Amino acid sequence: MTKIPLDQKHPLSPSWRELKLLDLQSELERSGEERGDIAYTSPLWARFSLPHRNPGDVPRWEAKNDGVSLIVRPGEKRNSDGSWTNAGYPFGVIPRLALTYIATEAVRTREPVIHMGDSQREFMTRLGLSHGSADRRRVRSQVEALAVCTINLDRFSSTDSGWEYTDRRLPIANGHRLWVTNDDDDTAMRWGSKFFLSEEFFASIITASMPVYLDDLRALGGSSLRHDIYVWLTYRLNSLEKPTQISWAQLHAQFGASFTRLRDFKAKFLEALGDVLKVYEKARVRVADKTFILMPSPTHVRPRRAITE
Repeated sequence: MTKIPLDQKHPLSPSWRELKLLDLQSELERSGEERGDIAYTSPLWARFSLPHRNPGDVPRWEAKNDGVSLIVRPGEKRNSDGSWTNAGYPFGVIPRLALTYIATEAVRTREPVIHMGDSQREFMTRLGLSHGSADRRRVRSQVEALAVCTINLDRFSSTDSGWEYTDRRLPIANGHRLWVTNDDDDTAMRWGSKFFLSEEFFASIITASMPVYLDDLRALGGSSLRHDIYVWLTYRLNSLEKPTQISWAQLHAQFGASFTRLRDFKAKFLEALGDVLKVYEKARVRVADKTFILMPSPTHVRPRRAITE
Protein backbone atom coordinates (compact mmCIF):
# COMPACT_ATOMS: atom_id res chain seq x y z
CA MET A 1 0.00 0.00 0.00
CA THR A 2 1.35 3.41 -0.96
CA LYS A 3 1.79 5.68 2.05
CA ILE A 4 0.77 9.34 1.98
CA PRO A 5 3.74 11.44 3.09
CA LEU A 6 2.50 14.35 5.18
CA ASP A 7 5.35 16.58 4.02
CA GLN A 8 7.39 15.70 0.94
CA LYS A 9 8.75 18.17 -1.61
CA HIS A 10 11.59 17.99 -4.09
CA PRO A 11 12.26 20.85 -6.50
CA LEU A 12 13.86 18.71 -9.22
CA SER A 13 11.40 15.84 -9.57
CA PRO A 14 7.64 15.20 -9.69
CA SER A 15 6.04 14.99 -6.27
CA TRP A 16 4.56 11.78 -4.92
CA ARG A 17 1.13 13.27 -5.45
CA GLU A 18 1.79 14.09 -9.12
CA LEU A 19 3.07 10.56 -9.74
CA LYS A 20 0.10 9.06 -7.92
CA LEU A 21 -2.32 11.15 -9.97
CA LEU A 22 -0.65 9.97 -13.18
CA ASP A 23 -0.84 6.36 -12.01
CA LEU A 24 -4.51 6.73 -11.16
CA GLN A 25 -5.30 8.38 -14.49
CA SER A 26 -3.63 5.48 -16.30
CA GLU A 27 -5.62 3.03 -14.20
CA LEU A 28 -8.86 4.83 -15.06
CA GLU A 29 -8.08 4.62 -18.77
CA ARG A 30 -7.45 0.87 -18.46
CA SER A 31 -10.24 -0.17 -16.13
CA GLY A 32 -13.12 2.25 -16.71
CA GLU A 33 -15.64 2.62 -13.91
CA GLU A 34 -14.94 -0.55 -11.90
CA ARG A 35 -12.08 0.47 -9.68
CA GLY A 36 -10.90 0.90 -6.15
CA ASP A 37 -12.33 0.40 -2.71
CA ILE A 38 -15.13 2.61 -1.55
CA ALA A 39 -15.01 4.56 1.69
CA TYR A 40 -17.74 6.69 3.22
CA THR A 41 -18.08 10.14 4.71
CA SER A 42 -20.82 12.32 6.12
CA PRO A 43 -22.55 14.83 3.83
CA LEU A 44 -21.84 17.34 6.59
CA TRP A 45 -18.27 17.58 5.27
CA ALA A 46 -19.58 18.37 1.77
CA ARG A 47 -21.32 21.43 3.24
CA PHE A 48 -18.69 22.63 5.69
CA SER A 49 -14.96 22.34 6.19
CA LEU A 50 -12.70 22.04 9.17
CA PRO A 51 -9.78 24.49 9.40
CA HIS A 52 -7.07 24.10 6.76
CA ARG A 53 -4.47 25.68 9.02
CA ASN A 54 -4.12 25.98 12.76
CA PRO A 55 -6.43 28.85 13.85
CA GLY A 56 -4.16 29.46 16.81
CA ASP A 57 -5.21 30.69 20.24
CA VAL A 58 -8.78 31.76 19.46
CA PRO A 59 -11.96 30.64 21.26
CA ARG A 60 -13.81 29.46 18.16
CA TRP A 61 -13.47 28.84 14.41
CA GLU A 62 -16.37 29.26 12.00
CA ALA A 63 -17.34 28.16 8.47
CA LYS A 64 -20.60 29.28 6.84
CA ASN A 65 -22.96 27.83 4.27
CA ASP A 66 -26.39 29.12 3.28
CA GLY A 67 -27.09 30.94 6.53
CA VAL A 68 -25.80 28.14 8.76
CA SER A 69 -22.49 28.25 10.62
CA LEU A 70 -20.37 25.33 11.70
CA ILE A 71 -18.51 26.43 14.82
CA VAL A 72 -15.58 24.45 16.21
CA ARG A 73 -14.25 24.98 19.73
CA PRO A 74 -11.17 23.20 21.03
CA GLY A 75 -11.39 20.85 24.01
CA GLU A 76 -8.90 19.78 26.67
CA LYS A 77 -6.59 16.80 26.78
CA ARG A 78 -4.76 14.95 29.52
CA ASN A 79 -0.96 15.15 29.60
CA SER A 80 1.40 12.33 30.56
CA ASP A 81 1.89 13.90 34.00
CA GLY A 82 -1.85 13.93 34.63
CA SER A 83 -2.34 17.67 34.05
CA TRP A 84 -4.75 19.20 31.53
CA THR A 85 -4.04 21.44 28.57
CA ASN A 86 -5.80 22.88 25.52
CA ALA A 87 -5.95 20.18 22.82
CA GLY A 88 -6.03 22.72 20.00
CA TYR A 89 -8.05 22.54 16.80
CA PRO A 90 -8.36 19.63 14.39
CA PHE A 91 -6.97 21.05 11.14
CA GLY A 92 -5.50 19.91 7.84
CA VAL A 93 -5.88 16.55 6.13
CA ILE A 94 -5.39 14.22 9.12
CA PRO A 95 -8.77 14.79 10.85
CA ARG A 96 -10.49 14.60 7.46
CA LEU A 97 -8.97 11.17 6.78
CA ALA A 98 -9.82 10.09 10.33
CA LEU A 99 -13.45 11.14 9.84
CA THR A 100 -13.62 9.18 6.60
CA TYR A 101 -12.20 6.14 8.39
CA ILE A 102 -14.74 6.55 11.21
CA ALA A 103 -17.68 6.88 8.82
CA THR A 104 -16.53 3.89 6.76
CA GLU A 105 -16.26 1.71 9.86
CA ALA A 106 -19.68 2.87 11.06
CA VAL A 107 -21.23 1.92 7.72
CA ARG A 108 -19.38 -1.40 7.63
CA THR A 109 -20.13 -2.53 11.18
CA ARG A 110 -23.39 -0.62 11.85
CA GLU A 111 -22.00 0.03 15.32
CA PRO A 112 -21.26 3.37 17.05
CA VAL A 113 -18.08 2.07 18.69
CA ILE A 114 -15.25 2.53 16.19
CA HIS A 115 -12.10 0.47 16.69
CA MET A 116 -9.11 2.63 15.69
CA GLY A 117 -6.53 -0.15 15.67
CA ASP A 118 -4.43 -1.96 18.25
CA SER A 119 -1.72 0.65 17.79
CA GLN A 120 -1.21 4.01 16.17
CA ARG A 121 0.96 2.41 13.50
CA GLU A 122 -1.90 0.10 12.54
CA PHE A 123 -4.32 3.03 12.33
CA MET A 124 -1.97 5.08 10.14
CA THR A 125 -1.37 2.10 7.88
CA ARG A 126 -5.12 1.73 7.39
CA LEU A 127 -5.31 5.37 6.33
CA GLY A 128 -2.36 4.96 3.98
CA LEU A 129 -0.24 7.44 5.95
CA SER A 130 3.49 7.22 6.45
CA HIS A 131 4.42 6.70 10.09
CA GLY A 132 7.71 8.31 10.93
CA SER A 133 8.04 9.62 14.47
CA ALA A 134 7.12 13.22 13.51
CA ASP A 135 4.13 11.99 11.50
CA ARG A 136 2.97 9.87 14.43
CA ARG A 137 3.11 12.81 16.83
CA ARG A 138 1.04 14.92 14.44
CA VAL A 139 -1.53 12.19 13.92
CA ARG A 140 -1.84 11.50 17.63
CA SER A 141 -2.28 15.22 18.35
CA GLN A 142 -4.84 15.74 15.57
CA VAL A 143 -6.93 12.68 16.38
CA GLU A 144 -7.05 13.76 20.01
CA ALA A 145 -8.06 17.29 19.04
CA LEU A 146 -10.83 15.81 16.88
CA ALA A 147 -12.05 13.58 19.70
CA VAL A 148 -12.43 16.36 22.27
CA CYS A 149 -13.49 19.35 20.16
CA THR A 150 -17.02 20.75 20.31
CA ILE A 151 -18.98 21.28 17.09
CA ASN A 152 -22.15 23.35 16.82
CA LEU A 153 -24.43 24.10 13.89
CA ASP A 154 -25.90 27.57 14.33
CA ARG A 155 -28.39 29.61 12.34
CA PHE A 156 -28.71 33.35 12.94
CA SER A 157 -31.07 35.72 11.16
CA SER A 158 -32.27 39.24 11.85
CA THR A 159 -35.07 41.46 10.61
CA ASP A 160 -36.28 44.97 11.38
CA SER A 161 -38.53 43.54 14.08
CA GLY A 162 -35.95 41.37 15.84
CA TRP A 163 -33.60 38.42 15.47
CA GLU A 164 -33.64 34.65 15.71
CA TYR A 165 -30.90 32.27 16.78
CA THR A 166 -30.95 28.47 16.81
CA ASP A 167 -28.16 26.19 17.96
CA ARG A 168 -27.61 22.46 17.57
CA ARG A 169 -24.70 20.65 19.16
CA LEU A 170 -23.26 17.85 17.04
CA PRO A 171 -20.53 16.11 19.03
CA ILE A 172 -18.50 13.60 17.06
CA ALA A 173 -17.78 11.42 20.07
CA ASN A 174 -19.22 11.12 23.53
CA GLY A 175 -16.12 9.24 24.65
CA HIS A 176 -12.80 7.94 23.35
CA ARG A 177 -9.77 5.87 24.24
CA LEU A 178 -6.55 6.68 22.42
CA TRP A 179 -3.13 5.11 22.11
CA VAL A 180 -0.88 5.31 25.14
CA THR A 181 2.88 5.03 24.78
CA ASN A 182 5.91 6.49 26.52
CA ASP A 183 8.00 6.89 23.36
CA ASP A 184 7.69 7.18 19.61
CA ASP A 185 7.80 3.42 19.09
CA ASP A 186 4.20 2.42 19.60
CA THR A 187 5.10 -1.27 19.56
CA ALA A 188 6.30 -0.67 23.13
CA MET A 189 2.74 -0.56 24.40
CA ARG A 190 -0.45 -1.64 22.66
CA TRP A 191 -3.81 -0.35 23.73
CA GLY A 192 -6.74 -0.68 21.34
CA SER A 193 -8.07 2.81 20.69
CA LYS A 194 -11.76 3.49 20.20
CA PHE A 195 -14.14 6.31 19.33
CA PHE A 196 -17.54 6.09 20.97
CA LEU A 197 -19.61 8.03 18.48
CA SER A 198 -22.38 10.28 19.74
CA GLU A 199 -25.90 9.19 18.91
CA GLU A 200 -26.40 12.25 16.70
CA PHE A 201 -23.23 11.81 14.68
CA PHE A 202 -23.69 8.06 14.29
CA ALA A 203 -27.26 8.57 13.04
CA SER A 204 -26.10 11.22 10.56
CA ILE A 205 -23.67 8.72 9.04
CA ILE A 206 -25.96 5.70 8.95
CA THR A 207 -28.93 7.55 7.47
CA ALA A 208 -27.07 9.65 4.90
CA SER A 209 -23.55 8.38 4.27
CA MET A 210 -21.96 9.28 0.96
CA PRO A 211 -19.42 7.12 -0.89
CA VAL A 212 -16.00 8.24 -2.10
CA TYR A 213 -13.16 6.39 -3.77
CA LEU A 214 -10.37 5.69 -1.34
CA ASP A 215 -7.80 5.69 -4.16
CA ASP A 216 -8.90 9.20 -5.10
CA LEU A 217 -8.32 10.50 -1.58
CA ARG A 218 -4.89 8.86 -1.47
CA ALA A 219 -3.96 10.28 -4.87
CA LEU A 220 -5.00 13.78 -3.81
CA GLY A 221 -2.48 13.49 -1.00
CA GLY A 222 -1.93 15.72 1.97
CA SER A 223 -4.03 18.72 0.91
CA SER A 224 -7.12 19.43 2.98
CA LEU A 225 -8.46 21.79 0.28
CA ARG A 226 -8.21 19.11 -2.44
CA HIS A 227 -9.94 16.72 -0.07
CA ASP A 228 -12.79 19.20 0.60
CA ILE A 229 -13.35 20.05 -3.07
CA TYR A 230 -13.43 16.37 -4.04
CA VAL A 231 -16.00 15.49 -1.35
CA TRP A 232 -18.07 18.56 -2.22
CA LEU A 233 -18.17 17.86 -5.97
CA THR A 234 -18.91 14.17 -5.41
CA TYR A 235 -21.88 15.17 -3.26
CA ARG A 236 -23.25 18.11 -5.24
CA LEU A 237 -22.92 16.58 -8.71
CA ASN A 238 -24.53 13.30 -7.69
CA SER A 239 -28.07 14.51 -8.37
CA LEU A 240 -27.69 17.96 -9.90
CA GLU A 241 -30.42 18.54 -12.50
CA LYS A 242 -29.61 22.02 -13.79
CA PRO A 243 -26.64 24.41 -13.88
CA THR A 244 -26.09 26.04 -10.51
CA GLN A 245 -24.08 29.20 -9.91
CA ILE A 246 -22.22 29.70 -6.64
CA SER A 247 -20.49 32.96 -5.86
CA TRP A 248 -16.83 32.98 -4.89
CA ALA A 249 -17.83 34.75 -1.71
CA GLN A 250 -20.05 31.78 -0.81
CA LEU A 251 -17.27 29.30 -1.52
CA HIS A 252 -14.87 31.40 0.53
CA ALA A 253 -17.26 31.30 3.50
CA GLN A 254 -17.78 27.56 3.11
CA PHE A 255 -14.24 26.35 2.46
CA GLY A 256 -11.90 29.30 2.85
CA ALA A 257 -12.28 30.61 6.39
CA SER A 258 -8.55 29.93 6.85
CA PHE A 259 -7.81 32.38 4.00
CA THR A 260 -8.05 36.06 4.92
CA ARG A 261 -8.39 37.38 1.37
CA LEU A 262 -10.89 36.11 -1.19
CA ARG A 263 -8.42 36.40 -4.07
CA ASP A 264 -5.91 34.19 -2.23
CA PHE A 265 -8.59 31.58 -1.60
CA LYS A 266 -9.74 31.67 -5.24
CA ALA A 267 -6.21 31.07 -6.52
CA LYS A 268 -5.67 28.14 -4.16
CA PHE A 269 -9.12 26.73 -4.94
CA LEU A 270 -8.49 26.71 -8.68
CA GLU A 271 -5.06 25.13 -8.21
CA ALA A 272 -6.55 22.37 -6.07
CA LEU A 273 -9.50 21.96 -8.44
CA GLY A 274 -7.13 21.10 -11.28
CA ASP A 275 -5.91 18.06 -9.35
CA VAL A 276 -9.41 17.04 -8.27
CA LEU A 277 -10.58 17.02 -11.89
CA LYS A 278 -7.81 14.55 -12.72
CA VAL A 279 -9.51 11.93 -10.56
CA TYR A 280 -13.09 13.12 -11.10
CA GLU A 281 -12.71 13.45 -14.85
CA LYS A 282 -16.43 13.55 -15.66
CA ALA A 283 -17.17 16.48 -13.36
CA ARG A 284 -18.54 19.36 -15.41
CA VAL A 285 -17.79 22.78 -13.98
CA ARG A 286 -17.23 26.28 -15.32
CA VAL A 287 -15.20 29.06 -13.83
CA ALA A 288 -16.44 32.64 -14.20
CA ASP A 289 -15.09 35.88 -12.80
CA LYS A 290 -17.66 36.19 -10.01
CA THR A 291 -19.17 32.71 -9.88
CA PHE A 292 -18.33 29.02 -10.02
CA ILE A 293 -20.83 27.02 -12.07
CA LEU A 294 -21.75 23.39 -11.43
CA MET A 295 -23.17 21.50 -14.42
CA PRO A 296 -25.16 18.23 -14.39
CA SER A 297 -22.56 15.44 -14.45
CA PRO A 298 -22.41 11.64 -14.30
CA THR A 299 -22.44 10.16 -10.78
CA HIS A 300 -18.86 9.67 -9.70
CA VAL A 301 -19.17 6.82 -7.19
CA ARG A 302 -21.75 4.04 -7.15
CA PRO A 303 -21.71 2.17 -3.82
CA ARG A 304 -20.39 -1.38 -4.07
CA ARG A 305 -18.36 -2.22 -1.01
CA ALA A 306 -16.68 -0.48 1.87
CA ILE A 307 -13.00 -0.98 2.55
CA THR A 308 -12.42 -3.84 4.96
CA GLU A 309 -8.66 -3.75 5.47
